[in-house]
Amino acid sequence: MWKKKEISVSSASVVDLKAELFKKQQELVAEKARTGSSTTKAVSLKPIKGLPPKNKNVELRGAKDAIEEVETNATLESSWVALQRKTKLYEQLRKDMGGQDDHHGEESLVDFVRKTLVDHEAGKDSDSEDDEKREQDESDDPWVEATDEFGRTRVVRKSQLQAINQQFVKAGEAGTDYDGPQLMSEDMLREAERLKWEEEMKNASATKHYNRGNEIRTLGVGHYAFSQDEEERARQQAELKQMRNQTVAQRQSAERIKDARKEKIEERRRLLKERAAKRRKVDDGAVDVKAEPGTAVEGETELDDVSLLFKDIRKRVERDE
Repeated sequence: MWKKKEISVSSASVVDLKAELFKKQQELVAEKARTGSSTTKAVSLKPIKGLPPKNKNVELRGAKDAIEEVETNATLESSWVALQRKTKLYEQLRKDMGGQDDHHGEESLVDFVRKTLVDHEAGKDSDSEDDEKREQDESDDPWVEATDEFGRTRVVRKSQLQAINQQFVKAGEAGTDYDGPQLMSEDMLREAERLKWEEEMKNASATKHYNRGNEIRTLGVGHYAFSQDEEERARQQAELKQMRNQTVAQRQSAERIKDARKEKIEERRRLLKERAAKRRKVDDGAVDVKAEPGTAVEGETELDDVSLLFKDIRKRVERDE
């Protein structure tokens, strides 16, 4: 029988193997603790595909942007350092303003004493001034709720009502039930009601006219938009009536000229017929041939009359040219 061949292994190799095995076990335990998984990913033995070709323009732009960013950061950093230095110098000058003599005070371009007093007064009175200004603005130009002719309601300043062509209404009006907080005080509501009543009375006493501004549709080109002012409206209507009378007069004149031309043509036709009848009498030996209705002689006579009429008209046109 074949004897098993023993492999001679030194004790140092065994120790190195155990140390390597212990190291791998520790790495596996650390990986499990980090990922929380009891399995490890197998090492991929697939060859790595070639990377896509790089775009040179992209690299150039990236390098240029990096250079510009570094320059910008350097500029901003230097500006910030300069501002910090100036701030410290300014604060130092403000602290030392009490110990300056008249000579140094005259050389300084900033009156620190006056500036400190002004800043102190401004800081103390800023809140009260803002409150007073806000109250004054609200009293001069209060907030009101208004609606337009389409029923849309919005809250605007009182001075803006004329610009947007709206009217005062109560809060919650314009076809909606409003149960939320009121944006108008009682005085503002009473003032709004009073102005609305005055506007209604003014409109009731005045004559109401059609206003195209209340129409959503597009009117035709023949629409004449009269003014809402009575004097301007009367002037526009007088001009329109005058233009209509001129148009009617021109139409009547054209009709008269047309009727006169038609009478002249009829008179000329009658004369041509008489002349043609006389010529036929001479050609026929003074024999009066009376054409009966529906005969060939009557048809020939009518054709001769028409041809003579056209010849005469042609001669007149040539003479006029």
